[in-house]
Amino acid sequence: MDFFEVFPQLRYEPDAALQGRTLRLIAAAALPYDGEAFYFELREERYWVKGPQGELRIGMGGAQVNAESREPLRALRRYLRSAWNVEARAASSPAGLLVLEGERCVKLSGPWLMFPAAPHWVILTPPQLGGSEMPDALAQIVYLLPLRQSPQPVNVMGLVRVAREALPAFLEVGSWTVETLQAAPWAEIRSRRPLPAAAELQPVLALRAMQRVWREGLLEIGP
Repeated sequence: MDFFEVFPQLRYEPDAALQGRTLRLIAAAALPYDGEAFYFELREERYWVKGPQGELRIGMGGAQVNAESREPLRALRRYLRSAWNVEARAASSPAGLLVLEGERCVKLSGPWLMFPAAPHWVILTPPQLGGSEMPDALAQIVYLLPLRQSPQPVNVMGLVRVAREALPAFLEVGSWTVETLQAAPWAEIRSRRPLPAAAELQPVLALRAMQRVWREGLLEIGP
């Protein structure tokens, strides 16, 4: 889906990160949180992979939906309602839009960014396939979404709960084994079934972006 059809407010953003480019929106993700913790979703078993040393790797990231809707924020809130059994509050308008592409992390600001469905971050990656209609980049958007209550997952492999005050300690580590994270007093793994203790919980998409934004000193979280 054309990124600028979903977010026409950004079509005339003057920064080179967006200006004059063809962008294809492929996914939307949410990083949900409440007053006490952040919550990260574990990927389903069919997406688990083996590392070069035979170690099991389980993806850990945000709640995610494919870009099949012109209202991705509404689609994310629907997903949280059905899969996490939780209601999300309205996302706070970002103080600025972060665009991550390659080694570049740029913060855009301006009154045209202050609209209700504005994402907090846009992640741009190179297109995977060629062809005459190949876009300049693929776009994935991320929202920081406050929750009305703690989630009670009903249709996901599991959630990882991380206390807000421990978020820096969590983000500074590249990945965690199930055993190590379970031992942390500020973390809790809620899974549909027991996970192998030695399995590696590997950040994907939104969580990987969160680590990057935190290292850049640009992570801003609402109440």
